[in-house]
Amino acid sequence: QTARAAVPKASVRRMGSHAKKDWVADRSGFLPRHPDYPGVEGYLRYAMPEDGELSLGIFTMYVVLVSGYITYSNYVEATKPKPAPKRAMYEEIVEKPPASSVPTMEEDADAWAAFINGGDENVKAYIEAMTGEPQA
Repeated sequence: QTARAAVPKASVRRMGSHAKKDWVADRSGFLPRHPDYPGVEGYLRYAMPEDGELSLGIFTMYVVLVSGYITYSNYVEATKPKPAPKRAMYEEIVEKPPASSVPTMEEDADAWAAFINGGDENVKAYIEAMTGEPQA
């Protein structure tokens, strides 16, 4: 029996727990704490005793933090003063010359169809009149 008394008993430890330090002051009156878990985990386990509840709580905390950061950064971006839009100078405004000999569909659809079916030169003239760029 003396040999058995000399061997210390193995303590039961749970995953994620650590050995309790003797020099740490006990603050049991601060918040309600689960008696089986030391440290911060005791406070968390008092409110969320199951593993699934604890993981859901941690996940919810991250969702709230990331959502808050995104909302705050969008708010900061929206409240920044934006530069005034660039306005075109008078010299940069180019007026398109009016198309004189090209009929439009709104005015006379039959004349427009006859003009387009008249050949490649008429199609090039129509495109040039609409875009203002000479066609080769």
